Amino acid sequence: PTSPRVTTATASMDDALSDARAPTTAVVDPPLALFAQSVEHSPMFKARIVQLERDVDVEREFVARAARNCETYAESVRVASNADRAFARETLKAFEGASDMNFTSTLERLASERSRLALWIEQIMAGDLKEYVEKDLSAVKEARKKLDGRKREYEATRAKQLSAKTASDKDKADGDVIAMR
Repeated sequence: PTSPRVTTATASMDDALSDARAPTTAVVDPPLALFAQSVEHSPMFKARIVQLERDVDVEREFVARAARNCETYAESVRVASNADRAFARETLKAFEGASDMNFTSTLERLASERSRLALWIEQIMAGDLKEYVEKDLSAVKEARKKLDGRKREYEATRAKQLSAKTASDKDKADGDVIAMR
């Protein structure tokens, strides 16, 4: 036999567990919701947007400069490759009768690897950097233009609503004055 005290303790514990398992609904505090709407009008938010746009411009300049430097480096590697090939040909001419061609074949392989490196730098590094500047960073500017357009529409609608509200309040006040007479 269990005592009634143990039974009630177990029952209250089961109730507490079932309450803990019950789904809860989040209640949004109205002032908090209003705060979220007014954040976009805050000076801090606007300053942050301006700072991010400046950061995008700085990044655009940096990446464009890096792409130009990659192209310059690729051209330098290509010139070195051509110089290696020319040196290998001249060495081959100078030592025509020599049976050991390891040196010239090594120079040729080095030149071909440098050519591959130059091609890789142009296609992969410089190409991807240019694409990033042209597509991704330009997309940020386009998104800003769209945002500005939507903002102008919003401000026009907001001004229209405020003027309509002010006009209806004025009409209501005039109606109250007439009713009081």
